[in-house]
Amino acid sequence: MLPLTEAQQKNLLRLARGALESGVRNQRLEEMVTPSDVPDGRCGVFVSLHHGERLRGCIGHIEALHPLAHTVRECAFAAGLRDPRFHPVTPDELAELRIEISVLSPFFVVTPEQVEVGVHGLLISRGAQRGLLLPQVAVHWKWD
Repeated sequence: MLPLTEAQQKNLLRLARGALESGVRNQRLEEMVTPSDVPDGRCGVFVSLHHGERLRGCIGHIEALHPLAHTVRECAFAAGLRDPRFHPVTPDELAELRIEISVLSPFFVVTPEQVEVGVHGLLISRGAQRGLLLPQVAVHWKWD
C-alpha cells in the first residue's frame, strides 16, 4: 500500500463516509470537495464496510483510471449499494459501519518466499482469471 499521512487517511475516510451516506440516503453520489492534501495519483483501491466483525460490503478497482479521491468515493458508494453479495446498506446501519480503505501499490512479481504476511497482498492470475487477497485478510484469518 502507498504510505499516506494520518491527515490524508482521515480525509479519505471522510470522503468515503460522505459518499456512502449520500448513496444510502439519496441513491446518488453527490459531488464533494477533495481536500488539497489528498494525493491525486491513480492507483488501485478497495473500500470494505464492516458491521462489527462481519464484512458488510467490499468493492474495489485493482487499477484506477481516476485520481485517488474519486476512486475512493466511487468504491465506497458501490460497497454500500452494489456489492452483489449483500443487500444494500440502509440508513439505520450507517452509524454502525466501519470503513476500511486499502490503497494498492503498483504490482510486481514475487516468489512465495518473498511474501510478508500482513504487508503484501497478492494478485494471482491464471489466464483470464484473477483473484486479489488484501494484506489484512491473511492477518484477520491468522494465515501464515
